[in-house]
Amino acid sequence: MNEHSLIQSTPTGTAPDRSLPLRRADLVAALAEHPALCETGRAKIAALARRITKLFHLEYFARREALKDLYVEMNPDQPGRTPLHVEDSHYQEMLEELRVALTGANFAEVARDDIVWAERNMGRVRHVVLVPWHLYDDIRFFVRGRQVRKIRWRSFYGLRKHEADSVIYDQVVIFARVRADLSDKERKKTDLRPGATYLKLFRDIPVADLNTLFPNGRVVMDWKDKLLMGVPALLGGIPVFLKLIPALSIVVVMVSAYFGVQGVAE
Repeated sequence: MNEHSLIQSTPTGTAPDRSLPLRRADLVAALAEHPALCETGRAKIAALARRITKLFHLEYFARREALKDLYVEMNPDQPGRTPLHVEDSHYQEMLEELRVALTGANFAEVARDDIVWAERNMGRVRHVVLVPWHLYDDIRFFVRGRQVRKIRWRSFYGLRKHEADSVIYDQVVIFARVRADLSDKERKKTDLRPGATYLKLFRDIPVADLNTLFPNGRVVMDWKDKLLMGVPALLGGIPVFLKLIPALSIVVVMVSAYFGVQGVAE
């Protein structure tokens, strides 16, 4: 697969888009301006919209407070750095509440195949991202709003331009649970808190860049990037080394003299 085609193909199980690309007020105004409605009908449409809005506010205010209470025990930002021990039943309750709330907000859960597909492809980030799957017990992605836009990037020191169509999500929520039984070696190599669950929101993310959102994901250079950076650095260091040779010869003579070696510096 060549570089240009890396983001042209899309995952087969791309999450459905349940969101409407317009404001609630615009939708209500469009309904109220229907030619079949009289003034009384328009007033009733506006009143009905206000009542539905209040009902949604009341319902999801209660859900938000419940989510905040459930998340306290698994929040990595709580005081201390000791591992968190959260019961599986508590985690599942939090996950289900979150899923209901996000579904009500027109989010859709991303299939695992799509996440794996993103790991093997590139979007805006033109480097390989290593995902530490072994550090997690569970990882979920939820997305809302989907559009196809062109992604542009440069290669070969910025001299070559590329562009390709890519599916881009307007909003992405990641819900990732870290293993509580991380070994001492694993804990030294990561900033993740064992047993904690990371909940984060991102915007304007290409589908091929989902893997870049993982907590503690690591960007690495492939052999071409290392070659492009290493060869100029090596060539640039040769003149510096040549300038250092006279100074190094003096150092060698001084060290030899210190140890009693006879010689003449030319």
